[in-house]
Amino acid sequence: MPLSRSSDGLRVLVLTTPVLAESAQEAAREELDAALAASGRELEETRARLALTEGRLLAAATQEERTQGTLRALAERAWPELGQCPACRKPVRGSDYLVSGRCPNCAKALTALLTPLQQIGAPERDEYLALLGALGALVALAGAGAFDASG
Repeated sequence: MPLSRSSDGLRVLVLTTPVLAESAQEAAREELDAALAASGRELEETRARLALTEGRLLAAATQEERTQGTLRALAERAWPELGQCPACRKPVRGSDYLVSGRCPNCAKALTALLTPLQQIGAPERDEYLALLGALGALVALAGAGAFDASG
């Protein structure tokens, strides 16, 4: 029987039997198998989360491209000269009307630019302004929706 020294210098008889060693190895193997199975489940969960996140990223990138295209088109259409200010006769752009609604030179309201001259069969001025207001609200909601989706 093998003898070994303990930390205090006494000799201790160490009994090892094949059954005891085999049992300890089996317990260690079971622990390792359980840890491996848990790691495998964690890996699969992480891969699933990664795939979901990549899908969301792709959708967000697509939405961002669509939003940029919309905003670019709006900017291109708002830049050209819209007409002349009814008060000072200076040129005004679509962006002046959409952003501030006022002439950049004299600060007068630009609503008169978009109201049609009264003609027979034409919509009334108030109906036309309501239509323009609704159109402006739709543009604002589309812009806000695009902003919410991207950020």
